[in-house]
Amino acid sequence: YVDKGRVLDVGCGNGNFLRIAKVKGWDTYGIDPNFYNSEESSKYAKVTFGTLKDGKYDENFFDLITCHSTFVYITNPLDFLIEAKRIMKPGGIFFITPIPNISSIDAKFNIYNLLSSYPPGRVSYFFSKKTISAIVLKAGLEILDYKALGTGRFLMNKRNILENSDTLNYNIKKSSKKKPLIEGKKSKNLGRFIKYLRSTNFFQQSNILSTSFSLLLTKK
Repeated sequence: YVDKGRVLDVGCGNGNFLRIAKVKGWDTYGIDPNFYNSEESSKYAKVTFGTLKDGKYDENFFDLITCHSTFVYITNPLDFLIEAKRIMKPGGIFFITPIPNISSIDAKFNIYNLLSSYPPGRVSYFFSKKTISAIVLKAGLEILDYKALGTGRFLMNKRNILENSDTLNYNIKKSSKKKPLIEGKKSKNLGRFIKYLRSTNFFQQSNILSTSFSLLLTKK
């Protein structure tokens, strides 16, 4: 647990997280490879344009590092984690989410890329709990918590999958009629079934239906 101090948001986007962190009293830093994002988020933090190593931060500098919706695009996860460890204080916290799950239906049918707002192939790697744990260990970090996330876009994104075929970007030709893929009673019944599963802990324990997972790491 860390309470205030220096926080770095990797892939800070438009700075929404940093804005809240600043209000809470944190000394806020951000880094993003998108110039327009880094310009916008600079309203709320000291922001660097580039990747993590471009920040050239001092060793043992940050109390908290966050990585929201960015790890999926990291081309060298081990180097990324090693650099994060270097700039994080001993006892600091590193939160990463989401990490794509290789065992999920999303990965097996490439749903993650099909429904992404980015072009196909932008997700660098998919991981199992075993492989990501091995990389974390090799980087010299320790896992404090591992949590399965989501319920799979394949099942849960009913609006995209069941109703609007044109949302399957790049891979399915856009339909001007927006005809549902599953109509009427079948769609409603599936919706009720999904709602029921949401109310249970089924997805938290299902490696296949979990879209991704999050990690809470620390440095001794």
